[in-house]
Amino acid sequence: PGNMALGATGSADMAYRQGLVSAAELKDIGVDINLAPVLDVITTDHNPGITIRSFGDDPYKVSELGTAYIRGVQEMRIAAVAKHFPGKGAAEIDAHVDLPVVAISEKTFESIHFLPFAKAVENGVKGIMSTHIYCPFLEKGEKRPATFSPKIINHYLREKLHFTGAIF
Repeated sequence: PGNMALGATGSADMAYRQGLVSAAELKDIGVDINLAPVLDVITTDHNPGITIRSFGDDPYKVSELGTAYIRGVQEMRIAAVAKHFPGKGAAEIDAHVDLPVVAISEKTFESIHFLPFAKAVENGVKGIMSTHIYCPFLEKGEKRPATFSPKIINHYLREKLHFTGAIF
């Protein structure tokens, strides 16, 4: 099942088993990295870039299911990559089409959207993929996507979350 279906079950065990199965299938064809899971917390009714790839709208449940999935993938010796840092669950535009502006407070961003990534880092995720969103509260004056933001990549991901793995 996809992430939204797993989120509907609320079962960390099923997310873990999905991680095992996904990793086993990748391993069978010689792939050693999984660009998953999506850890975006959906906070808007219209999010065309994420939709059913999210585990849901509860940051604690997304964290629990995401880390269970990561554990399953990485137990099979496949590297998991959590995405889309710093979280684009509040974006109402697909980042593949245009630059989404996520105009929420830093406090809201940290308490909702950063949480699943913090938990993924705590649980040893091997990689994190950034995203192309613009956060006015972080990039005052420059309209720079998160992917190219020293504040997001260096300050939040490396310093605040203490992530030392690969960044995509």
